[in-house]
Amino acid sequence: MMQARPKILALYPRLPSMARAAGEKTAFKFVETLHGLGHRIVLLSFAFNGYDEKDYQALEPLCEKIVLHPFGSGEKLANVLRGWHLSPTLAARRSPGFGRLIDEHIAGCDLVHIEFTELLPWACHISKRYPEKRVSYVAHDIVFQKKYREARRHLFLNPWRDLDLAMTWWSENRFLACTDRIIVQNRKDAALIPRHRERVRVVVPYAQTAASEESSVPPPISGRYLIYYGAMDRPENYLAAISFLRICWPELRREFPDLEFCVLGARPHDRLREFDGRDGVTVTGFVEDPNAYLSGAFLTVAPITLGAGIKVKVLESLLSGSPVVAFPAGAEGIDVGPREGLTVVEGYREMTAAIRRALHGALPDRGEIRAAARCAFDWGITESFLREDYR
Repeated sequence: MMQARPKILALYPRLPSMARAAGEKTAFKFVETLHGLGHRIVLLSFAFNGYDEKDYQALEPLCEKIVLHPFGSGEKLANVLRGWHLSPTLAARRSPGFGRLIDEHIAGCDLVHIEFTELLPWACHISKRYPEKRVSYVAHDIVFQKKYREARRHLFLNPWRDLDLAMTWWSENRFLACTDRIIVQNRKDAALIPRHRERVRVVVPYAQTAASEESSVPPPISGRYLIYYGAMDRPENYLAAISFLRICWPELRREFPDLEFCVLGARPHDRLREFDGRDGVTVTGFVEDPNAYLSGAFLTVAPITLGAGIKVKVLESLLSGSPVVAFPAGAEGIDVGPREGLTVVEGYREMTAAIRRALHGALPDRGEIRAAARCAFDWGITESFLREDYR
């Protein structure tokens, strides 16, 4: 007789969704995979200014129960003030009402599954009140690294930012110590938390692949074009795109007057929209089939310098067969090299030179790029881990 799988209490800062950003897609795949392995799931989530009914309906067949905690800006501010001794990122969702929901639903559950940095503090709450419960935390990024990059960009001259950096390091490590398992999505993140190495395991994020080797839709842009793909309402993405357009693009456009540049991603910031239609630049906004753009691009650029965690949009570019030229922040955690399509450069001058060499020379075979990315980032790696570890 097959042994019953543990019942799981899953905690989320927002509903997992296949219709949202890369992190929410990976979160949805965790829920879907755990359900497929036979776990019963009680899912507790914040609902910031409401929720999308379609997201709720997609999760209903996978969960025994879904409970939402209504959440707004006023409660968020109150939590930050109450948690003045913590980084605001870690304090914002320490709502007493959410704690009561945990207390109401934890009794029948054997394992607590927490995702995203915002909910990491609840690991401490659970380990103190319910020491018999196993707590597993999925880190989509290491928040200290994100704060460090922001502080470094300002040369550590802002004392409030520096204080937040110190508070983040202290509180993140304190809360990580309350978990039984820490799941990271690349080896780089594992190396950032060495004091917890005994409890760290590395899996892979979910990355959407094309249904076929090539998109059924013809490339929307004729001729050779470069592409930058990301959520263009996020500062680390739209600022990176603007910097590339101001520093690299004029030189490339002068040398290759027929070359075009496509900025692909939902909700582009107004500052970025100003470049649309000028000097061969297209800012698309949301598109139904990103692969139509990615598969037709000469190459993808990832000039990102901020943020933390693996950049799934870079991974999806490789999975489409597009070569990528990236800064270290855009390439970290993706363990493929130039022969497999990923070239890492240190600055804008080096990025311009790498793109110029590619335009004058030969690129890696697109089929080999796809194959290398699929081998390194097969969701089956994560599924196998969950099958063995969540028992």
